[in-house]
Amino acid sequence: MDPPQHRDASPDLDNARDGFGDDEIEHEMMSGSSQSERACLRPWTPSVYHIPLPEKAIALQKKCDRNFKIRRDYIKRKERAIKQRLDKAMADLMRERGKKDYEKPGRHGSEEKTKVPPKGYRAILEWKGNIPVGDWAVRFNNLIGCLIRDPCSINIAHNFEEQEFKGIKEIWVKLMDHYCLEDNPESWDYVIPKMAKLIRGWKSALKNRYFTKISTDWKRIYELDKRVYPFNWMTLIIEWEGEKKMDDEVHLEKFNHSYLSDLQANDSDVSNLKSQDLDYILVLDLEGKVEILEFPIVMIDCRTMEFVDSFHRFVRPTEMGQQRINEYIKGKYGKFGIDRVWHDTAIPFKDVIMEFETWVSNHHLWKKESEGPLHGAAFVTCGNWDIKTKIPQQCKVSKMKIPPYFMEWINLKDVYLNFYNRRATGMMTMMRELEIPVFGSHHLGIDDTKNIARVVQRLLSDGALLKITARRISSDPGDVKFLFKNRIRCCPISSNRA
Repeated sequence: MDPPQHRDASPDLDNARDGFGDDEIEHEMMSGSSQSERACLRPWTPSVYHIPLPEKAIALQKKCDRNFKIRRDYIKRKERAIKQRLDKAMADLMRERGKKDYEKPGRHGSEEKTKVPPKGYRAILEWKGNIPVGDWAVRFNNLIGCLIRDPCSINIAHNFEEQEFKGIKEIWVKLMDHYCLEDNPESWDYVIPKMAKLIRGWKSALKNRYFTKISTDWKRIYELDKRVYPFNWMTLIIEWEGEKKMDDEVHLEKFNHSYLSDLQANDSDVSNLKSQDLDYILVLDLEGKVEILEFPIVMIDCRTMEFVDSFHRFVRPTEMGQQRINEYIKGKYGKFGIDRVWHDTAIPFKDVIMEFETWVSNHHLWKKESEGPLHGAAFVTCGNWDIKTKIPQQCKVSKMKIPPYFMEWINLKDVYLNFYNRRATGMMTMMRELEIPVFGSHHLGIDDTKNIARVVQRLLSDGALLKITARRISSDPGDVKFLFKNRIRCCPISSNRA
């Protein structure tokens, strides 16, 4: 077999070069010697084969592609910016047109005039029988559904009744930005019931979808729907149990979410109950040494010893760094498995106080206008530390005044000492001496509060009187006057009961 001819000697060289680009011709000339060597070393190599581009040509091609993409993205950004400016200008123009006063007859033959924007407003709706009609009706209903499903619009699980109304008001404001609803009563009559129905439907669908699978996995709830904070999932669980799970003995043996079962009072316990000066007591047990981390309260009716309501918030420190907070919470709540819940639900102390004042006002136990102590109620703590020491420290850190309802309280240790004539250093000692089983986890605020409430119920059933044991002097909030003669740390035990 004859060796292959060199490309320069090939009779079809001119025809082959007609299909080559300039880069390929230059590359061919530069690599002629290497091809001759290959031909000598490899006589069986075919006469025509692919010649790779040099590195410089490849780099140049990549650079050109990169420059093209940069230029293309730049043009897209400019077009997007121009479109946004045009949309903003058009929206401003429509808004100015919508501010003009136009009148139409009132509803049901009323003589009052209603101000409406001009025809041509981009989101005008026509109403007929409290139902929107026209081209914008479908888009209007879709927008309501989108706002209901918006994770940022409403926290549906926590304090559902109040948050539902608050969320509807926020959604109404958003709708007013797109549609002329402010002076149209028909729109209000249609939108509000529709939003309430959609919220209830979402709530029911959420429970049907997730309850049986991950009802106790609070950490995954927030990933499924941002409107349900992990800790607030318990609200939906309790409501669901009231419908379907309260008869399931297996479930109730594993999960006990209701305060009623833990703080239930028997008829026999009320037989020795004495008339009290207070109508309600608020059992408080703060958690946190550096700053308050948990603010739990259980409300008990002194006349019936029944559980009334509860208030529970995790408190986020304000002067601690995030790394220290993470370590602190992991050590405090990690052993209970709720450290993630704390991070998801904790709020600053000022916000906790604002929510607590709303809660206690709803129970008609205090009014902001009065600026005084609780009306017909008092705090009960296991010791003086919670209100005497920690509340003033936290108020100083949070740069706020001590709320007036923290000016007096009942120290359960002093009441226990004067009634049973026995000293008790803490909650666990009281429960052990009274043979009351401990529920939950010790040093978890909400569980300790429930256990202290059960001690209070035992004191009431045995005939004890709950009276204020300490009062802060108004002229000097740092000075406290103790009202009991026999106290847990000072005087010897007396044979008489208070």
